[in-house]
Amino acid sequence: EKRLAGFKPLLDEGFTVFAVHHGSAPRFQVPNAVSDVRAAVRHIKVNAVDLGIDPNRLGVWGGSAGGHLSLMLGLNAEATPQIPAGSGRARMLDPQYKEYDGDASLAAVVAYYPPVDLRSRVGPSKRFPALDFARDQAAAVSPIRFVSEDDPPVLLIHGDSEMLAAELEQIGVTHELLVIEGGGHGFRDPAHRAEAARAMVAWFKQHLTP
Repeated sequence: EKRLAGFKPLLDEGFTVFAVHHGSAPRFQVPNAVSDVRAAVRHIKVNAVDLGIDPNRLGVWGGSAGGHLSLMLGLNAEATPQIPAGSGRARMLDPQYKEYDGDASLAAVVAYYPPVDLRSRVGPSKRFPALDFARDQAAAVSPIRFVSEDDPPVLLIHGDSEMLAAELEQIGVTHELLVIEGGGHGFRDPAHRAEAARAMVAWFKQHLTP
C-alpha cells in the first residue's frame, strides 16, 4: 500500500500505471538506464493489446533521475535501445532489447526537477556513481540536445529546467514550466508533493484522454 501511494493520484483517475525499474548504480550507469527504459516502452507498446491499453496514449513521469529518463524517452524516442560498450549485461539482455526495436513515441511527459544536460556532470563520482561513465557518452543522454518540433507536450516541475523550457519555447513544443515556491529537490513538504501531483494528473488528463 505504501509503495502504491505515489501512483494513487493517477490510479484514482483511472490511469493504467507501469512502474519501470531500470538497472541501478553502482553496477549500472545512466546510459544503461536510458536503454532499459527505452526497451520498457517498446515492450509495453508491442504488447499493448494484451495489456488492454492504447499505445498511442502513453505518458511518462519521473522525478530527478527519473525525470531525466522521462525526458530522454519523450524527446529522443526514435533512438534504438543500446548497451554501452563493455557492459557485462550485453550477454543477458541484448537479445531482448533487439526484440523491441520500433516505435517508442509517447503522447505526454511530466518531469519533476530533472537534470537536462549531463555533459558537465559525468565522471568519477562517489555520491552519484550512475554518473561514472565515459564523457563522450554524455551528449547522447542529455535531453536538451534532442528538442524537436515533433516532441510530445512536456510539463516541467521545478528543478534546473529553465534552460530546457527556453529550448522548448524556441522550437515551438507544447510545454509548461511550474516552479513550486520553496519546493526543494524531492518535494519533502507534503503540500508541495500534492501540488506537483495535481499538476501531473491534470497534464495527463489534458493530453492522454480521448
